[in-house]
Amino acid sequence: NSLFIEKCKLIKGAGIGLFLFNIVGFPFETSKEMKDTLNLNRIIAPDSGVCTFFYPYKGTELYKVCKDNNLLKDEHEISQITNYNTRPSIKMSISQEKDCVRFQKKLMRYFSRREEIVKISEIPFGFKKCFAILYYTCRSALSAVPSLYKTARWFYRYSGVKSLMRFKDHIWYEKSSIK
Repeated sequence: NSLFIEKCKLIKGAGIGLFLFNIVGFPFETSKEMKDTLNLNRIIAPDSGVCTFFYPYKGTELYKVCKDNNLLKDEHEISQITNYNTRPSIKMSISQEKDCVRFQKKLMRYFSRREEIVKISEIPFGFKKCFAILYYTCRSALSAVPSLYKTARWFYRYSGVKSLMRFKDHIWYEKSSIK
């Protein structure tokens, strides 16, 4: 991990955007190991990334491990998995699968936040940047309390604020295209 962190710092130090690809749900992977993956991503702080579930490809060593340990799901179960973000593709206990899904979602939320922070950092200082920071901060705080987030989202949609924001954008667009 220390070598990986060092190399990622070199990439970021060179001004190159850093994208990390993560996989959870490996055979015998524990929730502690998934938590370590999340923490490693937090240390590295990439510009963006993705997290998918492990899939046992035929002909690979991990496929053989899955087969030898009776971890392969039957063909019908595998056909129900539409992509690598649907759910784990090997047999797990219910608690293992819940942990795996929970950590995949945590990692995806983390990457979504990182992408927003990177976008905000690229906005020149001024009103637009201040508004973006305020918006991000409020949304982050609201998402920590799901019921409050749902209430705010409902208010935004049905109070007329959403329509007002669209109207404001429309007026701004017309003014900017006149210049």
